[in-house]
Amino acid sequence: MKNGPHTWRARECDRFCTLAMASHLDSNPDHVFIFDTTLRDGQQCPGAGMSPDLNIEYALLAADANIDIVEAGFPSASATDFGIVHEIAQIYAARRTAPTVCGLCQLRPEQVAKTIEAVLPAKGRARVHIYLPVDPNLMIASLGSKHVDQAAL
Repeated sequence: MKNGPHTWRARECDRFCTLAMASHLDSNPDHVFIFDTTLRDGQQCPGAGMSPDLNIEYALLAADANIDIVEAGFPSASATDFGIVHEIAQIYAARRTAPTVCGLCQLRPEQVAKTIEAVLPAKGRARVHIYLPVDPNLMIASLGSKHVDQAAL
């Protein structure tokens, strides 16, 4: 691997991904995982956005309800979203039992790195949910000129 400004992030990502995979090796094969997107999807509903404090309160309720995975937000969308996801990851990391914390991002290196940074406090109980729009118009908006260069993806 070439040394450069993102080398440490690539190494951290490799280690993070290994931890994430290992955490499911001992899972009960009959368990159905509950993936709650309320904190991320709920923020997109007009008039239904929650304050950072309410996000934390909901994350704690989800933990008490034994939700398996909580998608806490879109950390690269804003400093506030990053802070919420990071704080939830820290809270879950400090608990003996807690949901896995997940952050959503587009398939862009800077967004993936930012999302990993946000959920990293919960190593082993953290996930990154990556999406790539398939609608050509949305691909242009999300990826710019890279939308025509599949090799760059």
